[in-house]
Amino acid sequence: MARIRTSDAARMADPSRANVTRGAMVGASSALIMIMVFMIVSAATGSGFFTPINLIGATYLGSGFGALPVWSAVLGFFTHLAVGAAFGTLFVAMARNISAPGVKLAAGLAFGAAVYLFMTFLVLPWADPIMYDAVDKGLWFLLHLLYGAVLPFALPHARSEASERRRHAVT
Repeated sequence: MARIRTSDAARMADPSRANVTRGAMVGASSALIMIMVFMIVSAATGSGFFTPINLIGATYLGSGFGALPVWSAVLGFFTHLAVGAAFGTLFVAMARNISAPGVKLAAGLAFGAAVYLFMTFLVLPWADPIMYDAVDKGLWFLLHLLYGAVLPFALPHARSEASERRRHAVT
């Protein structure tokens, strides 16, 4: 059985604030990229640039979301960033020990697909049925894969054996 070095064990058990912050920041950034692409596609297809965030705002405003488009957009935008940050933090907590770049990307894509399934079929039908009915599920899935593809940037970079030895030689 392979032995785990003390430095590896400490890194694996590290629930540090830096990991949480990095996960939240990259999760929010991923959500921002996702919603911006969605807004551009929405504008290009004639649905309106702000329609995606207005639909998220319908979570709070219901069918009256069109009567308060600015509030709907503000609520939708910040809700999407907050949910993206929360899922980014969860991703870092679950995948922080992955070091191979290809595996990081695969984990991010799988996580994005899992978020799609969870949000689309468990959360949206009761929290925002207006958005559930309005959103194209195929495009929605691709957008969640985009979200997941950005998440691996939140994971710590693997240190090479040589850099680990230099770091320990200095201390």
